[in-house]
Amino acid sequence: METEEEEITLTAKNLHPYAEFSADGMQMPPKAQLHSVGSSPSLADGKELRIDLEREPVTIGRSTDNSVCLSAEGVSRSHARIFPQGGKWYIEDLNSTNGVWVNESRITWGALKERDRVRIGVLSFYFIYQKPDNFDKIDLLSGGVATLSLDATGDMGVRAAEVLEMAEQEHQVEMMEPLGFKEKFFGSSWFRYGVMACVGILVAVGVATFYLRTSVLAGERQFYLHRQAVGDFVANYEDLPRRFSNLQLQGQLVFLGDLLTAVGADKAQFPNHVQLRGLLAQLVFYRVERGLELAFREGKLEGVEVMLAEALRETQALQLAGLERVAGADEVEKLLSLAADILVIKRFRQRFPDPSPQAVVKPTLEDLQAFQQVRDRFILSKRDPKNHLVLSVRYPFFERMVSVVDTEDLTLMSQWKDYTR
Repeated sequence: METEEEEITLTAKNLHPYAEFSADGMQMPPKAQLHSVGSSPSLADGKELRIDLEREPVTIGRSTDNSVCLSAEGVSRSHARIFPQGGKWYIEDLNSTNGVWVNESRITWGALKERDRVRIGVLSFYFIYQKPDNFDKIDLLSGGVATLSLDATGDMGVRAAEVLEMAEQEHQVEMMEPLGFKEKFFGSSWFRYGVMACVGILVAVGVATFYLRTSVLAGERQFYLHRQAVGDFVANYEDLPRRFSNLQLQGQLVFLGDLLTAVGADKAQFPNHVQLRGLLAQLVFYRVERGLELAFREGKLEGVEVMLAEALRETQALQLAGLERVAGADEVEKLLSLAADILVIKRFRQRFPDPSPQAVVKPTLEDLQAFQQVRDRFILSKRDPKNHLVLSVRYPFFERMVSVVDTEDLTLMSQWKDYTR
């Protein structure tokens, strides 16, 4: 008996690559599957879950009356129904508490497409068409027409397919394969969270870099403004080899106090700006110079030791304020040590002002030995090439003070050796 065959012509836009047909030519939806995304810890065994979609509607819920019973968090007793219609698979929400979500959108019902992400309770699935066992790949082009020969005896499968007309060679229908490892990994929530974390880190680094760069530029601007003010002060008061009156020295101290306050405020805002901290150390010593000069002129040496100790604490604090040491602060610490020796020499002269046999108060041998140690240390510091360079370039006011101590105080006090033998 010869087999009668009939031909059915379908366009590519209506024909799914895995489509099958009944004997009367009606397109039937391909077999499909809900494939869980990763493992399902809410299930008893914690393994992957696959829900097969054959030909009949499937109901999903916690109740045992459903086709698929899911005892997972967020799943209602009767949660969802998946059913075929017009060659497609549809999903319907059965008035569940937490809803049915497709591609992060809550729906009441709608058609499912290949690779749609479906969420039921805490469980997430991919909707995937299954490739038939006897499937031969057919390239159906956009606008193309295929003639399918169907067995009139009612065989459900497509026996042959021949492409008769091709409208556009470049537009082929791609076959959708089941999810592999890459699709599972890149589609997992862990991957999305990781991407979000990396983006957050990059944004944070970008913001921090922008803030740091803006902060550095602002710090540089403030430093140049303060350096100009310090340069003007040095040119007008530090470098000039002239004797200022006490009133002029007091005016300079007021100016230095205001400048120290302004630079200190910017140093607090930019604590790692090394040049700003070096400028502060320089200003601290300019203040010490004038304080020493006024005290020596007036013979008021009682507060000088406290002034030097305070200046040393400020200078050491500048070293601890940032990540790098400040060369200018190191120089000031050495000069403060030299100033302390000058104070000892001045005190010695104040106690024993008149080296002569007729002097009422004479130093003891121990006093002279202690004075000699300070004198030797003072001379070594004065002759140190580094100190000499710093004094001549940055602190000429103090250099002149050192010169006076060397030529007047030490010369006069050295005469005591002749009267204490």
